[in-house]
Amino acid sequence: MNETLKNPYAGRFQPETNFKKVFEDEVTQLKKQNIPLEWRNHAVEQLTDAYIEQTRQIPDGVQLHRLANYILQDDLRDQCPDKITRTDFPFLSRGQIQVRMKRETPTGDMGYFSSTGKRPRIKPKKYRHMQ
Repeated sequence: MNETLKNPYAGRFQPETNFKKVFEDEVTQLKKQNIPLEWRNHAVEQLTDAYIEQTRQIPDGVQLHRLANYILQDDLRDQCPDKITRTDFPFLSRGQIQVRMKRETPTGDMGYFSSTGKRPRIKPKKYRHMQ
């Protein structure tokens, strides 16, 4: 009983069972809970640690992505257009990135420059001359 209070996921992910499906169900149940950030971090850490200890495998990337979004749900739900100047380390949601990409288009020769600031070498076309 005392072990269950320390880690509620003790014995949930046994190798002889369908532990990946059980982990997916546990992630879904955890995402339904609306708890403060510190508790979300602790709950996700408990869940992933229990999975790794019991199965000796790393959880599926899709489920880890869902857990990361669960931890960051406060920032992802912030739809303020002035998020960049308001916070120290902002990041944009998928929709905000799409809007930003529509608004920001390169002008002139800027489309030819790479992220290093160098213009890629464009080879001139070779023409065959008629004799």
